[in-house]
Amino acid sequence: MKLVTVDYHIHSTWSDGYSSIEGILNYCIRKGLQSIGITDHYSHNTVKCSQITENLSEYFSELQSLSDAYRNKILLRKGIEIDTRACVFDSPEECRILTSKKFDYYLFEYVTDNFGAGANFLPYKNNRMPLILLNRIRDFKKLLPKECSVGLAHAYLHILPEEELEEAIELIIDADIFVELNSTYQNYKMDGFEKIFETEEIKLSLGSDAHTLHQIGKLEQPLKYVKGYHAEDRLVFMDGIDALEVEIKRI
Repeated sequence: MKLVTVDYHIHSTWSDGYSSIEGILNYCIRKGLQSIGITDHYSHNTVKCSQITENLSEYFSELQSLSDAYRNKILLRKGIEIDTRACVFDSPEECRILTSKKFDYYLFEYVTDNFGAGANFLPYKNNRMPLILLNRIRDFKKLLPKECSVGLAHAYLHILPEEELEEAIELIIDADIFVELNSTYQNYKMDGFEKIFETEEIKLSLGSDAHTLHQIGKLEQPLKYVKGYHAEDRLVFMDGIDALEVEIKRI
Protein backbone atom coordinates (compact mmCIF):
# COMPACT_ATOMS: atom_id res chain seq x y z
CA MET A 1 0.00 0.00 0.00
CA LYS A 2 1.11 3.55 -0.68
CA LEU A 3 0.66 6.81 1.14
CA VAL A 4 1.03 10.21 -0.49
CA THR A 5 3.84 12.12 1.22
CA VAL A 6 1.90 15.39 1.49
CA ASP A 7 -1.48 16.13 3.05
CA TYR A 8 -2.74 19.69 3.38
CA HIS A 9 -6.10 19.17 5.10
CA ILE A 10 -5.82 17.64 8.58
CA HIS A 11 -7.82 18.34 11.75
CA SER A 12 -6.53 18.10 15.31
CA THR A 13 -8.09 18.31 18.77
CA TRP A 14 -8.20 22.07 18.26
CA SER A 15 -11.47 21.36 16.42
CA ASP A 16 -13.14 18.03 15.60
CA GLY A 17 -10.03 15.88 15.13
CA TYR A 18 -9.06 13.08 17.51
CA SER A 19 -5.28 13.62 17.83
CA SER A 20 -3.06 16.43 19.04
CA ILE A 21 -0.91 18.29 16.53
CA GLU A 22 2.22 16.70 17.97
CA GLY A 23 0.62 13.27 17.81
CA ILE A 24 -0.18 13.88 14.14
CA LEU A 25 3.39 14.96 13.44
CA ASN A 26 4.89 11.88 15.04
CA TYR A 27 2.51 9.59 13.15
CA CYS A 28 3.36 11.28 9.84
CA ILE A 29 7.08 11.01 10.47
CA ARG A 30 6.74 7.27 11.17
CA LYS A 31 4.78 6.81 7.94
CA GLY A 32 7.27 8.74 5.81
CA LEU A 33 5.28 11.86 5.00
CA GLN A 34 7.35 14.90 4.13
CA SER A 35 4.96 17.84 4.42
CA ILE A 36 1.55 18.36 6.05
CA GLY A 37 -0.83 21.16 6.91
CA ILE A 38 -3.01 21.45 9.99
CA THR A 39 -6.26 23.20 9.10
CA ASP A 40 -8.57 23.31 12.08
CA HIS A 41 -12.04 24.80 11.77
CA TYR A 42 -12.71 28.46 12.39
CA SER A 43 -16.47 28.33 12.89
CA HIS A 44 -19.18 29.60 15.20
CA ASN A 45 -21.16 26.41 14.60
CA THR A 46 -20.73 24.26 17.73
CA VAL A 47 -20.88 21.08 15.62
CA LYS A 48 -17.37 21.92 14.41
CA CYS A 49 -16.02 21.86 18.00
CA SER A 50 -13.79 24.78 17.11
CA GLN A 51 -11.62 26.09 19.91
CA ILE A 52 -9.68 28.50 17.74
CA THR A 53 -12.47 31.05 17.35
CA GLU A 54 -11.75 32.04 20.95
CA ASN A 55 -8.09 30.97 21.10
CA LEU A 56 -6.58 31.82 17.72
CA SER A 57 -3.32 33.12 19.20
CA GLU A 58 -2.76 29.93 21.20
CA TYR A 59 -3.53 27.76 18.16
CA PHE A 60 -1.12 29.70 15.97
CA SER A 61 1.58 29.69 18.65
CA GLU A 62 1.39 25.90 18.96
CA LEU A 63 1.61 25.49 15.20
CA GLN A 64 4.62 27.81 15.04
CA SER A 65 6.36 26.17 17.98
CA LEU A 66 5.91 22.64 16.62
CA SER A 67 6.85 23.73 13.11
CA ASP A 68 10.17 24.97 14.50
CA ALA A 69 10.69 21.94 16.73
CA TYR A 70 10.11 19.40 13.94
CA ARG A 71 11.58 21.30 11.01
CA ASN A 72 14.40 18.78 10.51
CA LYS A 73 11.95 15.86 10.38
CA ILE A 74 8.85 17.14 8.58
CA LEU A 75 7.52 20.38 7.15
CA LEU A 76 4.44 21.65 8.98
CA ARG A 77 2.41 24.32 7.21
CA LYS A 78 0.19 26.49 9.36
CA GLY A 79 -3.38 26.46 8.07
CA ILE A 80 -6.94 27.27 9.05
CA GLU A 81 -10.30 26.22 7.55
CA ILE A 82 -12.98 28.90 7.53
CA ASP A 83 -16.60 27.77 7.65
CA THR A 84 -18.37 30.22 5.33
CA ARG A 85 -21.77 29.08 6.68
CA ALA A 86 -20.95 30.03 10.24
CA CYS A 87 -18.44 32.86 10.08
CA VAL A 88 -18.78 36.34 8.59
CA PHE A 89 -15.10 36.17 7.63
CA ASP A 90 -15.07 39.55 5.90
CA SER A 91 -16.72 41.56 8.67
CA PRO A 92 -14.33 44.14 10.17
CA GLU A 93 -13.95 42.25 13.46
CA GLU A 94 -13.51 38.77 11.94
CA CYS A 95 -11.09 40.19 9.36
CA ARG A 96 -9.02 41.76 12.10
CA ILE A 97 -8.84 38.45 13.97
CA LEU A 98 -8.23 36.20 10.98
CA THR A 99 -5.49 38.34 9.46
CA SER A 100 -3.70 38.96 12.76
CA LYS A 101 -1.51 35.84 12.37
CA LYS A 102 0.77 34.81 9.52
CA PHE A 103 -0.86 31.58 8.43
CA ASP A 104 0.65 29.82 5.43
CA TYR A 105 -2.77 29.30 3.92
CA TYR A 106 -6.51 29.58 4.44
CA LEU A 107 -9.06 27.01 3.30
CA PHE A 108 -12.66 28.12 2.74
CA GLU A 109 -15.32 25.44 3.02
CA TYR A 110 -18.95 25.31 1.83
CA VAL A 111 -18.34 27.81 -0.94
CA THR A 112 -20.06 26.05 -3.83
CA ASP A 113 -22.43 23.77 -1.93
CA ASN A 114 -24.78 26.51 -0.79
CA PHE A 115 -27.66 24.08 -0.39
CA GLY A 116 -25.84 21.54 1.75
CA ALA A 117 -26.43 20.77 5.42
CA GLY A 118 -26.34 23.89 7.53
CA ALA A 119 -26.63 26.24 4.57
CA ASN A 120 -29.25 28.26 6.42
CA PHE A 121 -27.14 28.65 9.56
CA LEU A 122 -26.48 32.29 8.70
CA PRO A 123 -29.37 34.73 8.15
CA TYR A 124 -27.98 36.24 4.93
CA LYS A 125 -28.49 33.43 2.42
CA ASN A 126 -28.28 35.72 -0.59
CA ASN A 127 -24.78 36.71 0.49
CA ARG A 128 -23.73 33.07 0.36
CA MET A 129 -24.37 32.37 -3.29
CA PRO A 130 -21.22 30.79 -4.75
CA LEU A 131 -20.15 33.63 -7.05
CA ILE A 132 -20.74 36.21 -4.33
CA LEU A 133 -18.71 34.12 -1.90
CA LEU A 134 -15.86 33.79 -4.38
CA ASN A 135 -15.78 37.56 -4.80
CA ARG A 136 -15.74 38.01 -1.03
CA ILE A 137 -12.89 35.50 -0.73
CA ARG A 138 -10.97 37.32 -3.46
CA ASP A 139 -11.34 40.59 -1.54
CA PHE A 140 -10.27 38.87 1.69
CA LYS A 141 -7.16 37.49 -0.03
CA LYS A 142 -6.10 41.02 -0.93
CA LEU A 143 -5.64 41.71 2.80
CA LEU A 144 -3.11 38.89 3.18
CA PRO A 145 0.64 38.86 2.52
CA LYS A 146 1.53 37.84 -1.04
CA GLU A 147 3.16 34.62 0.14
CA CYS A 148 -0.06 33.47 1.84
CA SER A 149 -2.24 31.09 -0.19
CA VAL A 150 -6.01 30.65 -0.27
CA GLY A 151 -7.91 27.57 -1.40
CA LEU A 152 -11.36 26.03 -1.70
CA ALA A 153 -11.90 22.97 0.51
CA HIS A 154 -13.91 20.01 -0.89
CA ALA A 155 -15.66 22.27 -3.43
CA TYR A 156 -18.75 20.67 -5.00
CA LEU A 157 -18.44 22.40 -8.33
CA HIS A 158 -20.86 19.97 -9.99
CA ILE A 159 -23.88 21.82 -8.56
CA LEU A 160 -23.13 25.00 -10.53
CA PRO A 161 -24.92 25.61 -13.83
CA GLU A 162 -22.48 25.63 -16.76
CA GLU A 163 -22.48 29.42 -17.21
CA GLU A 164 -21.98 29.97 -13.49
CA LEU A 165 -19.18 27.39 -13.42
CA GLU A 166 -17.36 29.27 -16.18
CA GLU A 167 -17.64 32.50 -14.19
CA ALA A 168 -16.45 30.73 -11.04
CA ILE A 169 -13.41 29.42 -12.91
CA GLU A 170 -12.58 32.96 -14.07
CA LEU A 171 -12.81 34.22 -10.49
CA ILE A 172 -10.62 31.38 -9.19
CA ILE A 173 -7.95 32.15 -11.78
CA ASP A 174 -8.15 35.91 -11.26
CA ALA A 175 -7.75 35.57 -7.49
CA ASP A 176 -5.10 32.83 -7.73
CA ILE A 177 -7.17 30.51 -5.52
CA PHE A 178 -6.21 26.84 -5.46
CA VAL A 179 -8.80 24.07 -5.55
CA GLU A 180 -8.49 21.13 -3.19
CA LEU A 181 -8.80 17.50 -4.27
CA ASN A 182 -10.40 16.03 -1.16
CA SER A 183 -10.15 12.26 -0.69
CA THR A 184 -12.94 12.13 1.90
CA TYR A 185 -15.54 13.99 -0.17
CA GLN A 186 -14.09 12.73 -3.49
CA ASN A 187 -15.07 15.99 -5.18
CA TYR A 188 -12.51 15.39 -7.95
CA LYS A 189 -14.68 12.52 -9.31
CA MET A 190 -17.83 14.59 -9.74
CA ASP A 191 -19.36 15.98 -12.90
CA GLY A 192 -18.03 19.43 -13.63
CA PHE A 193 -14.68 18.89 -11.97
CA GLU A 194 -13.04 17.84 -15.23
CA LYS A 195 -13.17 21.51 -16.20
CA ILE A 196 -10.96 22.30 -13.21
CA PHE A 197 -8.44 19.68 -14.35
CA GLU A 198 -8.59 20.94 -17.92
CA THR A 199 -8.01 24.58 -16.91
CA GLU A 200 -4.23 24.71 -16.64
CA GLU A 201 -4.19 28.07 -14.84
CA ILE A 202 -5.89 26.63 -11.75
CA LYS A 203 -3.62 25.40 -8.97
CA LEU A 204 -4.52 22.25 -7.05
CA SER A 205 -3.92 20.83 -3.58
CA LEU A 206 -4.13 17.38 -2.03
CA GLY A 207 -6.03 17.01 1.23
CA SER A 208 -7.54 14.05 3.07
CA ASP A 209 -9.71 16.05 5.48
CA ALA A 210 -8.40 13.64 8.09
CA HIS A 211 -9.93 13.61 11.56
CA THR A 212 -8.21 10.38 12.61
CA LEU A 213 -4.63 9.28 12.10
CA HIS A 214 -5.36 6.41 9.73
CA GLN A 215 -6.95 8.81 7.21
CA ILE A 216 -3.80 10.90 6.79
CA GLY A 217 -1.98 10.58 3.48
CA LYS A 218 -4.61 8.36 1.87
CA LEU A 219 -4.60 10.42 -1.30
CA GLU A 220 -3.62 7.85 -3.90
CA GLN A 221 -6.90 8.21 -5.81
CA PRO A 222 -6.85 12.01 -6.24
CA LEU A 223 -3.16 11.78 -7.12
CA LYS A 224 -4.05 9.34 -9.91
CA TYR A 225 -6.39 11.98 -11.33
CA VAL A 226 -3.64 14.58 -11.12
CA LYS A 227 -1.27 12.30 -12.99
CA GLY A 228 -3.95 11.39 -15.51
CA TYR A 229 -4.33 15.07 -16.40
CA HIS A 230 -0.54 15.63 -16.24
CA ALA A 231 -1.18 18.30 -13.62
CA GLU A 232 1.61 17.51 -11.15
CA ASP A 233 3.24 20.89 -11.75
CA ARG A 234 0.02 22.63 -10.64
CA LEU A 235 0.14 21.17 -7.12
CA VAL A 236 0.77 23.76 -4.40
CA PHE A 237 3.27 23.46 -1.54
CA MET A 238 5.57 21.04 -3.35
CA ASP A 239 8.90 22.79 -2.69
CA GLY A 240 11.40 20.32 -1.28
CA ILE A 241 9.21 17.25 -1.87
CA ASP A 242 11.40 14.59 -3.48
CA ALA A 243 8.77 11.84 -3.81
CA LEU A 244 4.99 12.06 -3.92
CA GLU A 245 4.39 8.52 -2.69
CA VAL A 246 5.89 6.18 -0.10
CA GLU A 247 5.36 2.41 0.17
CA ILE A 248 4.16 1.17 3.55
CA LYS A 249 3.47 -2.28 4.97
CA ARG A 250 0.51 -1.42 7.16
CA ILE A 251 -1.53 1.55 8.38
